[in-house]
Amino acid sequence: MKAGQRFVRFCDDFLVLCKTPEKAAKAVKFTKDSLDRLHLKLDECDVVTFDGGFEFLGVLFCRSLIMVPFDRPKRERRVLFYPRR
Repeated sequence: MKAGQRFVRFCDDFLVLCKTPEKAAKAVKFTKDSLDRLHLKLDECDVVTFDGGFEFLGVLFCRSLIMVPFDRPKRERRVLFYPRR
């Protein structure tokens, strides 16, 4: 990554954070070219701003706010079928 860019990754999802829209456009091109050499394609590709807000892996980022959803109550797991011996 070049100066002024940050790479955030979780499993097969990632963000490239840039300071300007021009740098973001260059990062998109670089990413697409790099993945193309590996015979991979992007599922989604958006250039957005923190002012406009965006969601990444269920977390909402908007300006200086980071909103994490409340944990959902855990479901009770039941055995639906138990084979007899």
